[in-house]
Amino acid sequence: MRLAVACLALTSVASAQKPPVVHVLPATPATVAYGYYWSEAKPALRINSGDIVDVETMLTNNPRGLEALGVKPEDVPQNLRDIVREDTGSLKGPGGHILTGPIYIEGADSGDVLEVRIQAITLPIAYGYNGCSGYMREFCEPRGSSLIQMDRVKMTAEIVPGITVPLRPFFGSMGVAPAPALGRVSSNPPSRHAGNLDNKELVAGTTLYIPIFVKGALFEVGDGHATQGDGEVDQTGLETNLKGRLQFVVRKDMKLDWPRGETPTHWITMGTDTSLVVATKTAIAEMVKLISETKKISPKEAYQAASMAADLRITQLVDGNVGVHMMIAKSYLSTPARQPGGAKLFSGFTLIDGTDRAPIPNAAMLVRNGKVVAAGPATSVTAPQDAERTAMAPGTFVMPGLVNAHGHVNTPADLKTYAAYGVTTVYSLGGEPPDVFAARSSQDGPTLNRSRVFVAGPVLNPGSPADAAARVADVANMHADMVKIRVDDNLGTAVKMAPDISRAVITEAHKRGMRVATHVFYLADTKFLLASGSDFIAHSIRDTDVDADVIAQLKSRNVCVSPTLMREVSTFVYESTPEWFSDPLFLKHANMVWVDERKAPARQAAMRASVQAQKYKVALEQASKNLKKLSDAGVTIAMGTDTGPDGRFQGYFELMELELMAKAGLTPKQVLLASTRDAARCMRIDREIGTLETGKYADFIALDANPLDNVSNVRRINSVWISGNKVDR
Repeated sequence: MRLAVACLALTSVASAQKPPVVHVLPATPATVAYGYYWSEAKPALRINSGDIVDVETMLTNNPRGLEALGVKPEDVPQNLRDIVREDTGSLKGPGGHILTGPIYIEGADSGDVLEVRIQAITLPIAYGYNGCSGYMREFCEPRGSSLIQMDRVKMTAEIVPGITVPLRPFFGSMGVAPAPALGRVSSNPPSRHAGNLDNKELVAGTTLYIPIFVKGALFEVGDGHATQGDGEVDQTGLETNLKGRLQFVVRKDMKLDWPRGETPTHWITMGTDTSLVVATKTAIAEMVKLISETKKISPKEAYQAASMAADLRITQLVDGNVGVHMMIAKSYLSTPARQPGGAKLFSGFTLIDGTDRAPIPNAAMLVRNGKVVAAGPATSVTAPQDAERTAMAPGTFVMPGLVNAHGHVNTPADLKTYAAYGVTTVYSLGGEPPDVFAARSSQDGPTLNRSRVFVAGPVLNPGSPADAAARVADVANMHADMVKIRVDDNLGTAVKMAPDISRAVITEAHKRGMRVATHVFYLADTKFLLASGSDFIAHSIRDTDVDADVIAQLKSRNVCVSPTLMREVSTFVYESTPEWFSDPLFLKHANMVWVDERKAPARQAAMRASVQAQKYKVALEQASKNLKKLSDAGVTIAMGTDTGPDGRFQGYFELMELELMAKAGLTPKQVLLASTRDAARCMRIDREIGTLETGKYADFIALDANPLDNVSNVRRINSVWISGNKVDR
């Protein structure tokens, strides 16, 4: 298979160790439960615990009602027409919600808890509606609902004239089958089985925990809201169709009496009842239980804490059973902060330390002041009694954080994005503003929780050999870590730096004790630059096969090469919408302005017609071929991506780079070494990073699968740690 084609087929999640299966569940007459939750409902889909479902849901209305509001007939989803036409009589009711499902989760049983991870939610149609009834119907004159258009780019909607609100889509109804004795339960009132909670906090990135009452759980979802206020006082939010990606995990280690929610920042307890008083008391009692069990304090102390630290809210007043929820910040329930730099013990994982040593099962690592004190078999690592202890989940693999030898950091915020994907160090090769230089100066300490950065300052383009000396002096005075130049004509569309100027830059930099990274494309230029003293080849040779001469030049001075294969991909991949644009891992931190721009049909058409783009497809194949040849010849490879410029997504592209390196023929071990130890060595920063050895920073990734089996397992990030501090992802 041609590599240029193969890169387009990179899957969203890849793993050699049984990755979650992604199912697709559309809303059709055969795959919905119209108005009920029921223990005897026939499953629309069967999945395993851990699997993911891309689900489609219909709004709570019908084609006639939508057209009466002004929706054009062609804008009414055909699925909705089919469901309303076919699911009648005994197939419908007693409630009114069209719920997609049920989903049967293998292994789930009564007494377990279903963990529903809401990974993504999107708006498939551009309109919604708001009815008027609910708690104070006297305000609903004149009678009628309102059609509301949504701006899905800005994610806003003008809900009434002059009031524009942000869109925060969520599923109003998510639940499991109630206990069999309750029979076929209406979709309208929420209860212990969850159901029509209408809790606006349960947006993408949150989790709902539901007690299970029957085998398989029989999960259903629907009642999409684009936005809603607490209380939902007129009985509706901004009702619309939704699509979502949900992951289901059966939790046999949890026991719950009522549903519970989790956001990135808060825990949520819930209560429902026909009585607002009873619902309120349930939410409070559940919060007292949560605080008491988490902090190991008495119910009285937990109740007092809830009064002073938690917030009580009315979820909705209009669903038969009213809903109340209570929220408390996770920070109040977390382990108290310790003195920075104190001892930390990590245990219960397989250690891949980034050296040539074999992986160490049942390993432990002791960290103090942000650096590794000891790492190896658990029996050989002794921690002080007061050490903060973190036990990894069974099956966890720990490896050094990724080192990107060629990226670009445009703002300090980029360092958090890189870190979220396990890229714990970035060597930024040009264009960094002063605040990124400042970030570099503040990274040597035990409290760091974002990526480290090294800088090159402006990419030099002097006009003459004499000017080269002045420009190098400028970079030296900025205290940059390296000098960067470009020797490339962009496939004949630009003027290439003259040989005497590039040689002058290298000479002047060496006089000042600075190394030079060179952007190249052509073999002949690379040979000249190496002869002139270039210290780092920042891109692949892409015009022809590498030969014995250039290999000898590279090896004689131990000059490293950064392939930057994803740089080539970015030059042509947006001729259509890439598959990975729908990957939740990508979407979690993606620059959505870039995403939307690259979805534009005109832009995609222009790229398809671009001669340059087609040439770069060939360049990618040549680069991949040369990568394999250089690696086989013993040239040191340093993973790099050239991420940071428009359309080159930081963090996620690094994970794809590893996969392309493997597709080029490198073994998983070679790819991992090139992305950790060797990248650090090439950039002369290996004294403190690159491996998990005594004296080096505790920058590492915890994975749910072995990356030595398949480099795509680096996508399966459980957590990222920098200086022994957990990164907020």
